[in-house]
Amino acid sequence: MRFPWQKKQADPVIPHTEQTAACRVYTLSETGPVRTGNEDNLVFFYPDKHTRAVFAMVADGMGGHQAGEVASAIACDTAKEFVGLHYKQMKPPALLSKLVQEIHQRIHDAATKDPALNGMGTTAVMALIADQQLHFAHVGDSRLYYYNKIKTVQLTTDHTLVNQLVDEGTITAAAAINHPQKNVLLQALGTVAAVKPEVSREPVSLGLGERCFLCSDGVYDAVTPQEIGHLLQMTDPAFALDALRALCMQRRAQDNFTAIIIDIATYRPEAVTREQTVMYEPTIE
Repeated sequence: MRFPWQKKQADPVIPHTEQTAACRVYTLSETGPVRTGNEDNLVFFYPDKHTRAVFAMVADGMGGHQAGEVASAIACDTAKEFVGLHYKQMKPPALLSKLVQEIHQRIHDAATKDPALNGMGTTAVMALIADQQLHFAHVGDSRLYYYNKIKTVQLTTDHTLVNQLVDEGTITAAAAINHPQKNVLLQALGTVAAVKPEVSREPVSLGLGERCFLCSDGVYDAVTPQEIGHLLQMTDPAFALDALRALCMQRRAQDNFTAIIIDIATYRPEAVTREQTVMYEPTIE
């Protein structure tokens, strides 16, 4: 389980080779200015004990009486255990698909055993990168974005009632932004009989300087997708998360906010400068 004082962190010291790109990870998880507890959780680790491969996940729990925090913690603990055991035996799409089902079952079982946890659940968005190939899966409305040095693209589709209404043409995308039911989920792990995760069929090839951004809905409720694009353009990912925290606090984010940046970089032993240079306006799709 993660705690409020555990803020962003860079990846631990793990061997590199000059022939492979390094997945450098930076994280942020905050209770925020309004909520009294943090039901978000995150996890990242290197299943091959090498920075060329990384697994990362953001989970946003729900359920009240701290049950949401329990659900998201179960999700992260299960992910670390399951991926650690099966990473070398299973192909990424099958691994992620089975991981989602394993998390769903463990949360459901825990809620069944303890009446105080009844109704708890969590969203989950996860990324598995190996040799610069990105695979991902998600359930709920936590998101994954991909930045390719030119534009930022949202790779996941929110499992929400409002998003379904947009797809059906019942409401416009503009109306969805401030819709009163924008946070109503169609599915979440542990809360329904069965879940149907969105799992990437083909990997996304990642180049040097490109980034992945995983976040809970507390992030994009406080900052726009265009602003996320600006943040991912910054030279130093740690500074970008500092800026994200400042924006969320300044705008009095109504929910916990959690984010992970995975930076595809060459190994550089020297310190990274915090000076930022914005050269152009990124686009987003």
